[in-house]
Amino acid sequence: MAKKEESFSILDKGLTFEGSISCKGKVIIKGIVKGTFIGETVVIGEEGAVYAEMKAGSVTIGGLFEGKIRALEELVVLSTGKCEGKVTCKDIMVEPGGILNAKVSSLKIQKSAFKEDLPLPSEKKEVSSPPLLEKKEVPSSPSLEKKEPPRQSAKSNSKKK
Repeated sequence: MAKKEESFSILDKGLTFEGSISCKGKVIIKGIVKGTFIGETVVIGEEGAVYAEMKAGSVTIGGLFEGKIRALEELVVLSTGKCEGKVTCKDIMVEPGGILNAKVSSLKIQKSAFKEDLPLPSEKKEVSSPPLLEKKEVPSSPSLEKKEPPRQSAKSNSKKK
């Protein structure tokens, strides 16, 4: 059997790239990338920084990512990673110490038992709230009225000798 060749690219430290990148295979980013990025497997190294709109099969963040990610399979934020912005992915994992400060959406759509009760955002149903109840005065009951304790006279408090 023939061995499958897999492409492998490294954007090393000291490299700053602005623009659009589209690549196959695995890409390791140790430099700085700004713009748009389309790839299969993307790894942002601890020293790497990406400020982009990214679409990939799988993304692992060990450095810094700011922008939008659409990971068709998984997004992994390592303990040294920081991800900010907007994330859409099928599966997500954040290691202890990793920072995820993003709006996260799932590509998995699971059927809910309450689906009929919850309208989809595109269906926007008009929901009316029940009418507010008017505040009615409740007649006071003699048993609920505040009563003062009986006063004791000075004579009843003194002891006879």
